[in-house]
Amino acid sequence: MSSTEISEVGHRLLHGLEDATINQVYESYPADYNNHILQLPVIRLCYGAEAAVAVFFVLSGYTLSRQPIAAISSGDLGKANVVLSSLVLRGGLRLFGPAVMASLLAYLAQRAGWMPDKGLPSGYVRDIWNDSKLYLAYLGTLFDIWTWEIDLAVGEWWFNPHLWTVPVEFRCSMVVFLLTTGTQRCTAGVRLAAEVVLITQSMWVWRWDVLAFAAGTLVAELEHQRPKILQSSDLPMYLVSSRWNQELTKHLWHGLVLRMLLWSVFILGMYLASYPYIPPKEGIFFSKLAWMVNYKVEGRRIFHVIAGTLILLAIVHEPFLQIPFQTAFPRYLGRISYAFYLLHGLLIRVVGSRILHRSWKITGTEGRQLDAGFLLGFTLLIPLVVWTADLFERAIDRPCILCAKRLETYSNYLE
Repeated sequence: MSSTEISEVGHRLLHGLEDATINQVYESYPADYNNHILQLPVIRLCYGAEAAVAVFFVLSGYTLSRQPIAAISSGDLGKANVVLSSLVLRGGLRLFGPAVMASLLAYLAQRAGWMPDKGLPSGYVRDIWNDSKLYLAYLGTLFDIWTWEIDLAVGEWWFNPHLWTVPVEFRCSMVVFLLTTGTQRCTAGVRLAAEVVLITQSMWVWRWDVLAFAAGTLVAELEHQRPKILQSSDLPMYLVSSRWNQELTKHLWHGLVLRMLLWSVFILGMYLASYPYIPPKEGIFFSKLAWMVNYKVEGRRIFHVIAGTLILLAIVHEPFLQIPFQTAFPRYLGRISYAFYLLHGLLIRVVGSRILHRSWKITGTEGRQLDAGFLLGFTLLIPLVVWTADLFERAIDRPCILCAKRLETYSNYLE
């Protein structure tokens, strides 16, 4: 759970930096932009948050399915049904309650004149009637879990466009719950086969969001099947030879070889996560991947989902990689991560742009002065966003969680 939340925080922290990065760093073509040092794989993850959306979806699928799959694997189908029922009942209020309050803050900021007009429909007149109609249209779009294609360019998303992931998260979570419920009486092999089929079909029809959640479910399934695999004495025949007895081979396979494989998977995942926003047409490796998706910008999502799956798979099975997520500060970031997500776009628009322009007045805008001014503004903005997210988590997010729990308790009482 904490790794999911921390990934979300990392995504939001990096989002503002990515939006303000100069073309020389952000883009991947034409050729004269390809040689910037910040374009190197893994290094670009320090400022490019594009992969974090897909990684977060993979982590969400893993988190939502981990507990019910654990109950199913232990044979406790009653507990699995209780867990799934709780997740479904509380999920809507948990996601949409804070999101509505965050969008209401955006509406109030619009009415106060603190929001810039950029992105509003052509010929839009700012008054309470038009603003209210646009806000109601935004709420309708936010709650529309049935429309699979999302167009962030339309005016309905103007108030807080970063919340497009909320209906996607809810919709894909229902797919995960349906998959888990439908296969709970099946053997582990059948469950794995069903998850692989969903992954394959999602990739075939280009539903990268469902692909991400299904991949997370697969990682959760593999996590609970690992003890059975490790306890098995049946090793691949190519690992057993006349020079190595079976016990020594098992020790090497379960120890050094397995850890080397996990670290290789992690490094490969980090490399794929560096696939740039704009498909590269030159280069050794990424250009070949771009060709596979016909150089579509949205094609990056598939590679980022694969990257997130590999990274999560390595972290789940390698204890050393879990250490950064077990300290106090990452856990705190995890606690405020959803509030951070809901507010970061609004704060960037209301105060972030103003802080940035004032920073550039101090540093100048020529050459590296532009970068220095942005770093100064970024340094000033982040503590403000974290503090505001902390307040929002205490005042809105946490009460919504408690309300969802009480709703579940009350519903059970009526039953």
